[in-house]
Amino acid sequence: MTDWRSVIRDPREIRLFEALEDTQFEWRTLDALKRESGLPEAEVIKVITRYPELIRQGKSISGESIWTLQERYWKRPGLTQFLDFMSNTSTSITRS
Repeated sequence: MTDWRSVIRDPREIRLFEALEDTQFEWRTLDALKRESGLPEAEVIKVITRYPELIRQGKSISGESIWTLQERYWKRPGLTQFLDFMSNTSTSITRS
């Protein structure tokens, strides 16, 4: 797993990653990322899609897109990771 601090150098992108790393929140919405990074929506989306190996996308209960750092996601054991693993495992088995 790659630490974002070893990859991200642009100060604007750093602000976005710091918002994702905020320990008060496990997942962040687009509005929260825009507000905390100071970046416009288009720029937030551009950064999010540029680093899929560093940022994980999910869905809230209401269906809203939310994001977290890949590193945080895999370091927190829980049902979500287990279900994700099982989903990917069963998909790869049925495709073989």
